[in-house]
Amino acid sequence: MLSFFIIFCVEFLSAQEPISIHLTEKEGLPDKEFYSIVEDDKGFVWLAGNKGLFRYDGYEFKLYTHPEQVGLSVFTPILDKDKIIWYTNLSGQLFCIKNDEVILFKKLKDFFNGNLPRIQAHNNLLYLSVSSRLLVLDKVSGEILYTNVSSNYYYSYITVINNVAYFFNDEGYLCKLTSDFKVEITNKKIDYNSTRLKRAHLSRIKDVLVLNTLSRSGSVNKIIINSDVENNFGYSITNSDPGFITQEIRVIDDVYYVLSNEGVYVYELEDSNLVLKRKILEGTSTTDIIKDKNGNFWVSSNYDGIHVYPNLDFKSNFNCSQPNGIKKMIRGKYNELILIGSKGDFYMFDAQNNKNQRFIYDRKDDVKFIMYDSIRNKYFLQASRGSESFQRTNNKLRFFKKYINLNAKDYSFIGNDSVIITTGSRSAVFDLSEYEFRWNRKKALDQNRGYSCLSSKRLKQHYISSVKGVFVFNQDFSEKKEIKHNGNSLFVRDIITTNDNTLWCLSFKNGFYKVIDNKVVKHYTTDDGLLSNTNSFFRSNKNSIWIAGEKGIQEFNFKDETFRNLTKKNGIPSYDFVGLEFIKDRLYVSTPNELFSFDVNTVFNSIDKSKPEPYFTTISVDNIEKEIASSYSIPTDSEKIEIRFNTTGFLSSENISYEYRLLTDSDDDDWQEESSKTNTVIFNKLAQGSYTFQLRAKKGDKYSEIKTIDLKVKGVFYEQWWFFLLLTVLFGFLIWMYFNRKNKELQERQKLIIDKQTKELENIFLKLESLRSQMNPHFIFNALNSIQDYILNNEKKLARTYLVKFSRLIRMYLEHSQSNTISLDEELSALNFYLELEKDRFEESFTYTIQVDQSMNQELIEIPTFLIQPYVENAIKHGLLHKKENRELDITFSFDYDKSILHCVIEDNGVGRAVSTEINNRKAFKPKSFSSEANAKRIDLLNKTREYPIQLEIKDKYNDTLEPTGTIVTIDIPV
Repeated sequence: MLSFFIIFCVEFLSAQEPISIHLTEKEGLPDKEFYSIVEDDKGFVWLAGNKGLFRYDGYEFKLYTHPEQVGLSVFTPILDKDKIIWYTNLSGQLFCIKNDEVILFKKLKDFFNGNLPRIQAHNNLLYLSVSSRLLVLDKVSGEILYTNVSSNYYYSYITVINNVAYFFNDEGYLCKLTSDFKVEITNKKIDYNSTRLKRAHLSRIKDVLVLNTLSRSGSVNKIIINSDVENNFGYSITNSDPGFITQEIRVIDDVYYVLSNEGVYVYELEDSNLVLKRKILEGTSTTDIIKDKNGNFWVSSNYDGIHVYPNLDFKSNFNCSQPNGIKKMIRGKYNELILIGSKGDFYMFDAQNNKNQRFIYDRKDDVKFIMYDSIRNKYFLQASRGSESFQRTNNKLRFFKKYINLNAKDYSFIGNDSVIITTGSRSAVFDLSEYEFRWNRKKALDQNRGYSCLSSKRLKQHYISSVKGVFVFNQDFSEKKEIKHNGNSLFVRDIITTNDNTLWCLSFKNGFYKVIDNKVVKHYTTDDGLLSNTNSFFRSNKNSIWIAGEKGIQEFNFKDETFRNLTKKNGIPSYDFVGLEFIKDRLYVSTPNELFSFDVNTVFNSIDKSKPEPYFTTISVDNIEKEIASSYSIPTDSEKIEIRFNTTGFLSSENISYEYRLLTDSDDDDWQEESSKTNTVIFNKLAQGSYTFQLRAKKGDKYSEIKTIDLKVKGVFYEQWWFFLLLTVLFGFLIWMYFNRKNKELQERQKLIIDKQTKELENIFLKLESLRSQMNPHFIFNALNSIQDYILNNEKKLARTYLVKFSRLIRMYLEHSQSNTISLDEELSALNFYLELEKDRFEESFTYTIQVDQSMNQELIEIPTFLIQPYVENAIKHGLLHKKENRELDITFSFDYDKSILHCVIEDNGVGRAVSTEINNRKAFKPKSFSSEANAKRIDLLNKTREYPIQLEIKDKYNDTLEPTGTIVTIDIPV
């Protein structure tokens, strides 16, 4: 017999700490140095650190800051009874957060002189304290109610009980600050080192107070004090702990946590004494710890980011020093697990003592598989090029014999001397009675690549799975039968039985099957509660089956057919599983980098069973955000409605799913899953109507309360019910008004008719008078004289042209007199004819311009007849006529589109109204301006019948020496 020893390296590992999820900047954490943590009433986790205050909503980290904040670092955030966050910084600035806004509440730099105060809230008071300074202020008004600076009092960590603040002085006496802010020194004294008392943390746990003292060297003593300090003062001093620097004390669920530069020390109170139970994050400088509403423990550190412990029952038993160093986990002896390595090595883990030993195979070959024979207490090691048997004695391996390479995948013993082995090329029964000489193949079962096998004493049958399907053999292998489902072969990677004599088959990517009497009676998939149809390992324990797959680990209770899930949120470090084995009631799970375990009886006890609480984050219509409300009125032409939502809690984005529906009167109750994982639902171009958007969150098998938003999409106004109602009411009102005031309306109508007729007659008279003014003898006389001069001077052509213009102008005036309004185009034509006649009369001494805004539609603009020409004539007759030369007249038409007003400006450079009046007064025959007076009366009359009046303005022009230089007439005509 060949006998030798393998080269080995031994690593003994003590019990490991719970599994944590380490958050660093790589995972989106905005910093690696944090000092304090607090969770608010809505489940948001607030982190105070070197770069500021951040809020975690389960999805992302949001920075909160204030424009007057000095520096970045903030400290000691707390949540008061009114759900307000308070925190401070080294510059003595006290901040609070209300309605999601940072408020600079108080500046206390001069009082604390750069020292960092601790904040405590009690009722409406805030207590801010350092070792020798205490300040109390009203958190509502900001009024400072009490201050004290004294080296005799130690305020570092005061405790407020029943509106009284307790602390110690330098002699060890218990002191109290009463509700009326008076300091009283009691006769209760602790005989202890004053230096330690100055650095003490005072906390309450159950019915005692714990005074955690700290010396300069770092040693710690805990003094247990009765909480009834007034009536039953007493204390006891515990033994000194090893030296470390206490950075924070927290009491959570009556467990005492000491955050130190050497990790977290966890104590529990037993018989009035604090007993150290465990250490977490040994060697890490920890600063704070909280337990969130979902049961996760958050630990902050100075330089190592945040560690989250979803479940303290999860134990990390072994971390492989080589990346992806574990390829497979196999069950060995009763309390033993074998981890196949990736570098020609393997590990033997003793679960009873939590020790691990590494062995290096010296054949320069990779280890593929190890099988343990409990009858002969031997192991069979399979490598790439062969296999050997060995025994383990005193942490050494003794090898016996080499065998052919079987390329084994799975094995199952039959009695003491036979074993079924499935290999990469076949499945067969081997006889172990002569294993010292050779592998004796007793019976071939299948000539195809095998995956799994099982020999069941209870069922008295044998099972194998291969690339061809799942086959069952009777007890003596004389009969072979395939197990199918709906006529199709099953392709499975693992086969197990449970205590109710049921066979279970785990498929590669199609869930698993329940088999009774070699018939599939049920097929379980994601529709039944599986996290995924693709799973790797299958193990049974009592009434449960444990499944490890690509989305986590599940417990399936086959009695009531329910699932319970463990995911990364619960502490699973990775879904890349390489093994799953039970040792007693503890399930051991291996990944390529780690072996961890948990007690299946208690693992779900600390898992949060509360319902998720989703909330709406933003509502936007056409990319415009709206304030969060319970209902919205949506415009008819809206293209997109976007609804965003979230649920607070650690890794909520990975562990919570959402379902929604949009209800109308005709809709059913079908829920739709939000499968994009963006926590967003978008609706495009909703039709007119009323909708109710409903949202619910799902965590495991628990649904949240339904959150709703009412959406009302408006239609065009003439399709709205209120429009029809308005028409009905209006119609009824008109009928009522008609019959109720019929007689009065008749009288008013008659009066209106008479007034209208009177005004029309007056208007006709004024138009005729204006016409007479325009055709006054002076103008006709001058025109005829001009024609006579042309004839006498034998200028027949000019006489004929002038006469034609004159006759056309007379005809225009007669045509215009037939209507109340004319177009601007017609008015411009008449003005041009009139001014051309006047220019011919004045010859070279008279020039005029008519400027018109070309953007106007001259044919559509209507103005009253005979409104503008009289003012043009007045400018010539009374202004320009009295000048000898250089007579100029400018007429401008423009349009104000905003106010729909036609502006007409008539500007001359004549002698002005005052000079013209003086000249006319010197004449024996004083001409009267009929056209101006008539037009002024006519404008007043027109304004009585118009909604918007015509505006007339006449201004005289003067030069720098106040000599008249002409007149400007402005007429504004609403059209």
